[in-house]
Amino acid sequence: GRGFYRWQMDDAADRMLDRGVRELDRGVRELGPEERLSLVDNIWALTRTGRASLASFLRRLDTLAGEEDRAVIASISDALTWLSSYAVRERTEKPFARFVDAFYRPIFEKVGWRPREDEDPDTREKRGRVIGMLGFHAAAADVRRDALDRALRHLDGVEPLHPDGAGVILGVAATDGDNELWDRYVARMQTAQATDAQEEARFRHALIAFEDEAVVRRTADAIFSQLIRSQDRGLMIVPLLQGRRTRAAGWEAVRDHWDTDIAAAEPLLKQRFVQAVGQLSLPEFRDEAMAFLESKRTSDIAEAVKQSLERLRVNTLAAERLARELEEALAEPASRLS
Repeated sequence: GRGFYRWQMDDAADRMLDRGVRELDRGVRELGPEERLSLVDNIWALTRTGRASLASFLRRLDTLAGEEDRAVIASISDALTWLSSYAVRERTEKPFARFVDAFYRPIFEKVGWRPREDEDPDTREKRGRVIGMLGFHAAAADVRRDALDRALRHLDGVEPLHPDGAGVILGVAATDGDNELWDRYVARMQTAQATDAQEEARFRHALIAFEDEAVVRRTADAIFSQLIRSQDRGLMIVPLLQGRRTRAAGWEAVRDHWDTDIAAAEPLLKQRFVQAVGQLSLPEFRDEAMAFLESKRTSDIAEAVKQSLERLRVNTLAAERLARELEEALAEPASRLS
């Protein structure tokens, strides 16, 4: 019948497929981008639901080293971002960062920092993805350092950032930023409000990327202050609660401000905050988050609460399982390729 189907193979067949993909990559590239995208999307869906191992997913990415298609890179990036946010633990942080760096570094060396005049839109979008993965999830010191240099030159008016990619560069620059840089970002955001909506949005969204604990708390508090318009708060709170280094402060701010600033908001904004709490899919947050949503359930957000409760249950189970698998999957890269 008609429908959307996933397909699954046993481990032996899956390894044969991976060997075939590598051979095609070295040969005539008979496997097109649509097929490669299907390979990635299918194996990641199976991995998330426990029908395929994380090792098999990482093995699939090994076969796609040097990938150039924008859509395939985007799909891979979404999966690795989820793993970084929910499955990485302290003992797997460095090996995971090395894996991300090894995958994206060759792509970055080809696209570089600045767009070229004759460049197609796909390459410009791909550059942003690659810089973001290296800066945020590989924590690449050189990428963060160069991004900060470019952000400061932009702020000083020495060398403006190209609009394509400016947002991700400002975000990566913020990861190691301090209170002084945060203040400069806020000042530019406020200055741009009346003249350049895109510039304002770039600096506002980049506030979420600061990782220093004290600065993260400033961002969390600022979301519920006059500094941030009410319609923009939901856009900031979801990624704040997704980040490994920002979710604790963001969650505290949501709890503290729910009754005073969220409960009386219009329904769509309230639903966005419910969805944000649904991002707390980790064992240390899940039970408290679920109890909190149950206690705040009202008729205007009842369906959103129901969906977020289910998301918390399902995604926390996936996060726990993949966290256990990740250490072993990263430990033996040679075995993934055998």
